[in-house]
Amino acid sequence: MRPTLIIAALIIFFSSTVYPSRAQSYRESNAVPVGEVLEKLLGFSKRNEFEKIDKSLVQIKSLSETLDSKYSRKIEKSIQIAVQEKDGERALKAIQALIFYDMKDLLSIGIDSVQFSKEKAIVKFKYAYLDYLLLSPFIQVQSYSGDQKIRNLFRKFALSINNSENLKSLNEEIEREIINSDPDLNEGKI
Repeated sequence: MRPTLIIAALIIFFSSTVYPSRAQSYRESNAVPVGEVLEKLLGFSKRNEFEKIDKSLVQIKSLSETLDSKYSRKIEKSIQIAVQEKDGERALKAIQALIFYDMKDLLSIGIDSVQFSKEKAIVKFKYAYLDYLLLSPFIQVQSYSGDQKIRNLFRKFALSINNSENLKSLNEEIEREIINSDPDLNEGKI
């Protein structure tokens, strides 16, 4: 009995370490693609459709809870409070923060999985860029040049797939530029 348990534990450990993308069940458990839900959340918050925000948030609950835990944030709670108080501006900022942390998480997962599967890493990077495109109009209002710089950093990122150290520094630079353009995304002012 003991050898069977040891083998089972090793298989679970090996599969979650060798294939990190499989360990993100919080991303794959959604019936509707996360990016689609995030895009709808932005639209609902712009139009102050609080009931729709609340219903949509349920669709990505495991993602929002995981991001809150992983990055020590309370974004989901901020969105819920904004919905209860019918505060459209606060809801919009909190949803933008959720998108920012989703993008950050996707880039991190992609960087970690490059050595195992470049194809899976590229998919994560593409989803991260799609998240950024949701934030881009808001970043442009704050800093048009910052938005252009971030887009160029993503282009460099795509070209650096074979250099994980370069990916890490570009990731940090992307994050820094986004935060410089809109500090509220990282400072918890949501």
